[in-house]
Amino acid sequence: MAIDLSAYTPRKRKHLRQVKACCVYVIGESNAGPMKIGIAGDIVQRFKQIDESGSAKQAVHYLMWTPGRPVATRIENYTHSLLLRAGRGLKGEWFNVDLETAKMTIKWAARELYPNASLYSHEKIIAQLEKKVMERPRKYAAVDSLQQINDIPEISGEFGSLSSTHSSFKNPVRDVAQMLEDEGHLIVRKV
Repeated sequence: MAIDLSAYTPRKRKHLRQVKACCVYVIGESNAGPMKIGIAGDIVQRFKQIDESGSAKQAVHYLMWTPGRPVATRIENYTHSLLLRAGRGLKGEWFNVDLETAKMTIKWAARELYPNASLYSHEKIIAQLEKKVMERPRKYAAVDSLQQINDIPEISGEFGSLSSTHSSFKNPVRDVAQMLEDEGHLIVRKV
């Protein structure tokens, strides 16, 4: 069954980039093969590149997330060498294998190279990312005026009271807020 890449929202993809996660992927037309085995830091972007370059409609069938590109590269290279030695190579990263053979070979290579590493399936990484997104507190909210900023205790106490009088940039926070308000923009504050 193909993986639904819409689960990788922009926020989740950003988090994966920040932690430098990288996946080993299996892409193909169907579970029967042939299969492309490669790596990607951003699977959504990589799949778009592959999908646009080929004539047949491809799907992502398997992902193994690793703690970084070097780990993913070693797993990918070892997987490729195992499949090439078994006479399953076609061209480049394409192999004459079904999905189960591709998955088993990747998992075997990962266990051989990194027996104690934390490697995540698509389902597990999405669950972890969902948990991170749900735990994350909301940091900002829009306010309509400078007066609302003055009414926020943590801002008026931290930066001093923000008034409507222009002060020639003696207080940059107040001056920027005032300029934004004068131009009719919403002002953003911490909550």
